[in-house]
Amino acid sequence: MLKFIMPGVVALFVAGPVLADTVAVEPDVDTWVMQQPEVAVPFSGEVVVGQSLPEDVKIVPVPKHDKYGFVVLNKKRVLVELGTRKVIKVY
Repeated sequence: MLKFIMPGVVALFVAGPVLADTVAVEPDVDTWVMQQPEVAVPFSGEVVVGQSLPEDVKIVPVPKHDKYGFVVLNKKRVLVELGTRKVIKVY
């Protein structure tokens, strides 16, 4: 019996942190972000979910969605929470 339970427990343990970083965004936000031109902003370092972007990075607000912003860093489209400047999704 324990054999059958363990894989599920292991899967939850491994996937747990990944699921915690996943943010559900309205589909029209994703569509808008993907339609924007790739105007890269100078940025050194890796872009990761959860990091706060420095004040000198110009973030473009997402129309009709006051809590989201968009920027292209290191050739990656990035969705940002405007209030905290935290990266919430990297496309």
